[in-house]
Amino acid sequence: MSKKNYEIVKENHKMSKENHEIVNENYEIKRRSRKLLRKTRRLLRRTSKLLRRLFKGRYIGIPP
Repeated sequence: MSKKNYEIVKENHKMSKENHEIVNENYEIKRRSRKLLRKTRRLLRRTSKLLRRLFKGRYIGIPP
């Protein structure tokens, strides 16, 4: 293998490694955001339930 070819292969290897790291990082971020989204949805459901119970029939605008 010529020196130039060797350099290209080496560079390619380095780039694919970096790419792999980025993909992993991206996956972690997506997973964390899904988790947070679930948490937020749960909280929102809970709060709206509590609010409804609290204001039942007292105010107009919040559905029963």
